[in-house]
Order: sequence, then C-alpha cells, then structure tokens
Amino acid sequence: LSARLPATGRTHHVADVVRSAAGNPLALDYFAAGTPAAAADGRADLRARLIELFAAELDALGAEARGGLEQAAVWLQEGDGADALPPACTQAARAELEAAGMLVHKDGRWCLGHPLLAPAALVQIGPTRLREVHAGVAAALEGDEDPAAMVRRMRHRVAAADGPDNPLAAELEIAARNPVLDLATAGRLLISAAELSSGRAARLRRLLGGLDRLQVAGCLSEAFAQLNGARGLARTALERAALADLSVRAEAMSGRPIVARDTLLRLAAATSTHDPVGAAERYARSAVLSVEIGEPDQARVAMEAANDLASPSAGPVSTAVVGLIASLTGRSTASSDFEAAPDVIPGCAAVPAGWALALSGRLPEALHLLESAADTSRRLGKDGLLPAHLVALSGLRLASGRVSGGLAAADEALLLSRSIGASALVPRAQLALARAEAVAGRERECKAHVADAMDWCRAAQDTSLLVQASGVLGFLALSLGQPAEAVAQLEANPQIRLVEDAVLPWPGDLIEALIRLGARRQASALLADMEELQ
Repeated sequence: LSARLPATGRTHHVADVVRSAAGNPLALDYFAAGTPAAAADGRADLRARLIELFAAELDALGAEARGGLEQAAVWLQEGDGADALPPACTQAARAELEAAGMLVHKDGRWCLGHPLLAPAALVQIGPTRLREVHAGVAAALEGDEDPAAMVRRMRHRVAAADGPDNPLAAELEIAARNPVLDLATAGRLLISAAELSSGRAARLRRLLGGLDRLQVAGCLSEAFAQLNGARGLARTALERAALADLSVRAEAMSGRPIVARDTLLRLAAATSTHDPVGAAERYARSAVLSVEIGEPDQARVAMEAANDLASPSAGPVSTAVVGLIASLTGRSTASSDFEAAPDVIPGCAAVPAGWALALSGRLPEALHLLESAADTSRRLGKDGLLPAHLVALSGLRLASGRVSGGLAAADEALLLSRSIGASALVPRAQLALARAEAVAGRERECKAHVADAMDWCRAAQDTSLLVQASGVLGFLALSLGQPAEAVAQLEANPQIRLVEDAVLPWPGDLIEALIRLGARRQASALLADMEELQ
C-alpha cells in the first residue's frame, strides 16, 4: 500500500485505507487503486468483480430501497458513518435495507454493512443519475454552517456539476479562504474551483493557489498530478514563473534538491528584469538549498545577486539566509535580524533563522524559534514544512543535551517524510535520527539508518549528506573507543566543515580522535585552523 498509494493520487494515508477496508482484501485493493469510475485502464476486472459479488442482493431490492441505498452510499462515503441519514432514504427503504444487512445502526451511527457496498451500488448507475444523487445530498446539507458540513456540501455540489460552472467556482474560492479549514481541504476546494472555471486565467490562478496549499500540507502526490495540467495554461512570463516556483518546491521535496536549486537560479536570472522582487526571493531560496546541499559559497553568490535586486530586509527568508551565511563565513550580523517573534517568521525561514541563531551562540533562542515553528506547522497541518523543522530541531535538542527530545523529533520527521512521499527529506531525517541514536548508544540502529541514507545520497549525488553520514559514523566509532576508525571516517571528506559544525562539531570529534591516536601535531594544526575559521 505504501508503494501504490502515492502513484494513485489518493489522499488517504495507509492507516485510513486499512481502517476503511475493514480487513477485506478486495476492499484494500479497491481503496488503494481509487474508485472504479476514475480508475485507470486495467481495473475493469475489479469493477466486474464488485458487480458479481453484490448483483443478486442488489437486484432483489425494491426501487425505493435501491434509491435509498444510492443516497446512503453517497451520504456515508466519508467513511466513518453518520448519526442521521438523508431525507431521501425513507423509513420504508431504511427498513428493507436493514433487513437485508446493507444498512446497520451501531453505537448511534448509521453505516453500510460492507466496505465495498457503496462502490458496488454506484458503479452500475449512469453519470446523470449519480449527479442527481449528489445534488440531493448537497440539498440535504443546505443550511448547516458547520465547516465540515460546508465542505461536504461543496464536494457534493462539485460532483453534481455537469461541465463548467463559474458561479460555483467562485463560491469554492471564497470557501477556501475560511481560516478554520485545514490547508489540504482548502487546496482541494481550489483545485475543484479550477476544474469548474471556464476562463483560462481564473482557472490557472485557482489551480496555482490549490497547488501551493497542497504542497505546504504535504499532499505531494496530489500536487504532482495537478502540475502537468497547469503547464498548458501558463502563457505569460509571470504565470510561467509562478508555476515554475511550485515545480521547484516539488523537486526540492521529492528527491531533487540540486535540480531545484539550479532551476531557481535560472528562473531568478530570467525574471530579474520584469520581476526584481520575485527574482530576489528566488535567489534567496536557492541560497537555502545551496546551504542544505553543502555549498555555502554558492549561497553567498546567490545572496549577493539578491541584494543587488532588493534589500534583504524586504523579506524574512532573505534576512534569515543572510544571517546564516554571515555565521558560516565568520562575518558579523546585526542582532536585530532575528528579534522578531517566532510566530512572525514564516515556516520557510525558520530553519535558516534557527541555524543562524545557533551558529552565533544563541542556542536557547534558536531552540525556541524551531519549537514554535514545529508546533505551528503541526497545528496548521503544514506537513510539507514540518519534517525540515523537526530535523533542525533534533540537532538543536542534541546540542542542548536533550537526547530523548532529539530522538523523538528525528523519528517523527522520518515517519512524516515517508508518509507524504518527501523522498529528499527522508535521508536527512535518517541522518538526524542516526546522530541521536549514536549519542544514545544505539549502535545497530544508527548504522542501519546511515546505510539507508547513504544509498539515497549516492544515487542523488548529494555530497553534503554523505559528509554528514561520515560524521555520524566517525562520532559513533569515537564513542565506541575506535579512534582509528573515527579518523578514517572523519578525514575521508575534505568538506567536513559545513553548516552544522558549530552545533554538531565534526571537527571536534576528529581532533579528539587524533589526540587519542597520539597525532598531537596534526590535532594542533586542525585546532589552529578551526580557530582561524571561526
């Protein structure tokens, strides 16, 4: 299921699918593949099997009960049942369906008697009748101002639409702005609004807004599925740039951060004349990626280009990156750069701002900033931003001596990265967890996570993460009383002095290992080198 769900574009997590299927193997297959009506070619066998399983029971129903079942199937398709049924499901229909075991009232809630009964009942009716059923359910929900009911009503109205419907699209766009809605729901409402829009510009605007919310919410497979459709709508330079920005974010999160960085640089250069502020922001974002992949010099060049276009104080991301690069290169940075309250700093700037604070000796403030950013992302459902916050938070907790907290943050980051399909974040979470496991003395688990991460790093040619992997293994060897092995790991890569060094000090591990081996002259030279650098 983990392998198949991202490819299908389904929004359910694996646990939701398993719960919905109620242990039925055919139901697992059905829910993982998507509804038969929307399934790809080759799913006809599943549709035929559904009809075959329930044909006799469905044919035995009277017309009123059959209509009630269709209404109930749509009404209850959210999965967890409901405390009431739609008015169209009359008392007579309800009694016949209960007698047939197709409708069950349990613990005060109504549900269907089998997880595959709803698709089996709906797969045989035509599209016109299905739209009528959805329209009836939407009408039954009219007047309920509860946000969940509002979203359900909007979904059924979308399903009942026959072609473009600009007034309904406008309603969906307004509903998506409701602050009580989670980001994923808002994004799906905007995607539906785009599909109902007849005008190209309105359709693209709504589609881009939906894509942005889905990516931030961590619904990467859904966003990927919609990106291709958006490419045919973008015509102007600004529209293409906006779409490229979303494509870059998808690349950075799903396994190609180097490609994303290079794409941002090209896009920034191409838009510097007609969109200088946007180009400056793209240069700043490319600098963040350059730091993450271990190229701080490239990051500094990008920020110099950003400064030529707009003041770094124009945006928190630029300010955070400037402070981070200043810390990495030993230059001073104004302390006022990071005086803003943590909830004012946007999620995308929290990690570079946190590292800048930590590298400049302000670890408690860095911890507070990342803790707040992670809590905010979790509360608002920003699953796309949360893993990066947790990875950074794990390192900062370890630096402050909170080993169990470092383990917990890294473990959560790894689970979340895998669940949303953010493959570029998985090895970073694995290495953060491996570092915490090394500190905690979990040798076997540490080596297993490092090995998994290194496989990905070699395939992606991510040298920065390979450096971190060597650092983790070197620290582990030193902790196990194997200084020769530690030196071999820590000296293997000349780029060992990178972003996290002031907080997770690989050079300190190498100096200690050299001293234990008796190589005092070499250790003294490295100490002097580090003193000059920092």
